[in-house]
Amino acid sequence: YYFTADTINPLISFTAGTSANNSYISSSSINISVDITETNERNITFSLYNNSCNDLVNSTNYTTAVRIINWTNFGSGGLAEGAYCCNVTVYDKAGNNNSTENRIINLDMTAPHIENVTNISTDYSAGNIEPLQDYAITANLTDIRSGIKTAKIQYNKSRTDGAWVGWINATMRNDTGGLGGDYYNASFNATSNGTWYYRVWVNDT
Repeated sequence: YYFTADTINPLISFTAGTSANNSYISSSSINISVDITETNERNITFSLYNNSCNDLVNSTNYTTAVRIINWTNFGSGGLAEGAYCCNVTVYDKAGNNNSTENRIINLDMTAPHIENVTNISTDYSAGNIEPLQDYAITANLTDIRSGIKTAKIQYNKSRTDGAWVGWINATMRNDTGGLGGDYYNASFNATSNGTWYYRVWVNDT
């Protein structure tokens, strides 16, 4: 007869396959992967909560050495947009256990909104502007979740079959700060006669 004395907690940690804490991802699913050191593993539990880490959304338990889970669908479609909290706990056969830290992952599948694109050049009249003059643009840019990361004007004189060729970029500056609907502006110089085309490009975090 024999028995094994085990008073050592398993080791567990998230791996690179898991999004960073407080990250934003454009997805309707959450992928979690962990690394575990334990010779007498009994079971592993993957837990998904709302952003407060209190209300359980899903708990999945395995008695085999599963190291990856993908939460994607509870009902119809994928996970709803918003913040989720996740952690993973492993148990050994002696009852010892250990857990990862809580990690917050934000799902953001909504593109920023662009409106009120306006020319504010003082010498602009009836769609015409003199060459070698600055052409100033403002726009109201909104992103309700992660916030605006980059905003810029893309402009050029040339278009081929409606496609933009040889983009020139001018970074737009945030005039108001904060989230929820901010005014950004930038300008470019009309360096020669002709028809100039421009658009506002924006992405979120």
